[in-house]
Amino acid sequence: MSFYKKLAVVGLFLLAFFFAFFRLKESPYFWFDEGWYYQTSANLALHGIDGIQMSPGNIQHVSTFVTVGYPLIYPMGLWMKIFGVSVMSARSLMALYILAFIAVSFFLAKRKFGSIVAIAALAMLATFPPLYANGKSVLGEVPGLLYLVSFLLCYGLAMANKERRVFWLIIAGAFAGLCIATKPFFILLLPAVFVGAIVGWRRKELSVEDLATGFISALIPIIAWSIVQFRGGDTLSVILTYYANPYHISDITGIILSNLRNLFTDVGTLFLMSLTLVWVVGLYVRRKTKEMVSLEEIIAFTFSILVILAFLRTGGAYRYLFPAQALAIIFFPHSLLATAGFSMKRFKTGLSSYVAWLLVAVISLLSLYQLSFRSWVADGYSSRKSEFWEDYFSKVSSSTTVFFYDTPEVVPFMKGDNYYQFILAPAGSSTGAEQLPILEKAKADLVIVAGTRLEYNIGGIFDRYKVKDKAYKYSILMKR
Repeated sequence: MSFYKKLAVVGLFLLAFFFAFFRLKESPYFWFDEGWYYQTSANLALHGIDGIQMSPGNIQHVSTFVTVGYPLIYPMGLWMKIFGVSVMSARSLMALYILAFIAVSFFLAKRKFGSIVAIAALAMLATFPPLYANGKSVLGEVPGLLYLVSFLLCYGLAMANKERRVFWLIIAGAFAGLCIATKPFFILLLPAVFVGAIVGWRRKELSVEDLATGFISALIPIIAWSIVQFRGGDTLSVILTYYANPYHISDITGIILSNLRNLFTDVGTLFLMSLTLVWVVGLYVRRKTKEMVSLEEIIAFTFSILVILAFLRTGGAYRYLFPAQALAIIFFPHSLLATAGFSMKRFKTGLSSYVAWLLVAVISLLSLYQLSFRSWVADGYSSRKSEFWEDYFSKVSSSTTVFFYDTPEVVPFMKGDNYYQFILAPAGSSTGAEQLPILEKAKADLVIVAGTRLEYNIGGIFDRYKVKDKAYKYSILMKR
């Protein structure tokens, strides 16, 4: 690469580094799901058990509700053991995951399309607000994407290096298995790889030995996941039922129609659909011009389409679309360039590439503005929520018994383990219900509960407590 290209790459990585670590503890807000995964990793680091404390000395492994697997929980536990158990420590590792994902994505794009296209993809990724909103939180999306893109990169290296083909296929398969084990929706990678395998077989790009090597390498991390994640009391039917419909949605047709409408009526989803449309057109154009589409891109495209289809039968949270958005960005600049070149060919001008680069620049600048001022991650820049809880619990005596009622996101800020916990999981399921008599008998000194839960006061569970303080959406209760 020329000096100016290297300068652009360094500048964009520094930009990504800045936003990955900026206001890391506060932005985005530390939230419910993050509390689950943080606690599981922290207990692994402190006690050697990947579970959630429901009462002092009682740490329970939760198989289905804590859906993020060991490819995040175990590295996070090791990280906390080395660098300390704190929100700042945990999120620092997540910031490194963001930078690693951006780096591997850049090298993938560079190998497939050249340095200019890779820099364009890098610019779009480095300024993409959802990357930081999802990535800075202790969640499985970005680690899973890192493993997925690493799989695609290593597969490409295997195809390009006959002497070390088996080695790179083993590494690629291992990354694919780690990706699938990170979070249930990455199971969609399986049918995407199957499609890629069929195409590779028909092209005579893959042999039986290649397929067997990749399959066995991927199977090992998946088997490890099944052993680590699920315990003796977990039946296959319960596991599959939960993963198939975690929110117990009854009106599937209604949900699908609602989410389908949302795909074309919201700015964020329209952005994804626009990227995907350009990707589809780009694939068509390249097929017409006899340009070979790599198996890596076929797998990534198939996976992204499956993610969009799977989103239709969920509760509608847009973060479920994030993996499709991130992959579409990697392949967008090349698809846009191919589309622009084909559409402007009849005019016989050299403007097509300039139009494409101008559009990438505009998108990146608009994304940078959102990332800086008008996005969920930007909303947290002025927050003091984490700082408030750290300060609050620093003044709570170690002898004070605290009950966290459906507030797993607050637990990480408490010092010590003198606490009880009850959590309402999706669709009304719960864990820690056996701890509720502690509230009924007013044995806890303090109760942390969200205001909405307090208003409902189901079964009069809070009758023996009164509000002591309020902070953000939470109420802090004390005995009457």
